[in-house]
Amino acid sequence: MDDRVIIVTPPEQPTIAVIGIAGPKGDPGTASTGAFVHTQLIPATVWTVEHDLGFNPAGITVVDTDNYQLDDFGVEYLIDGQTLRLTFDIAVSGAAYLS
Repeated sequence: MDDRVIIVTPPEQPTIAVIGIAGPKGDPGTASTGAFVHTQLIPATVWTVEHDLGFNPAGITVVDTDNYQLDDFGVEYLIDGQTLRLTFDIAVSGAAYLS
């Protein structure tokens, strides 16, 4: 058996992992967190989030003040790429995590 191949066989379905040689180091790029947290202290049906990320974040996670994840909300991206609106059926407070 080739020593660069590891076969793992869980009861449900086999998985094959191939370990190769690392490629060359990439450019360092520019430092950016690429993430933003908005805290909404006052319950509202519309949250206006000024994130200043410079792009429309695709990853949006919203939790209420009890840290329960909310899945039923609308998103409106404003044309400036720095602001979005989150809309809810009832007034809620909590946090939105953007990335």
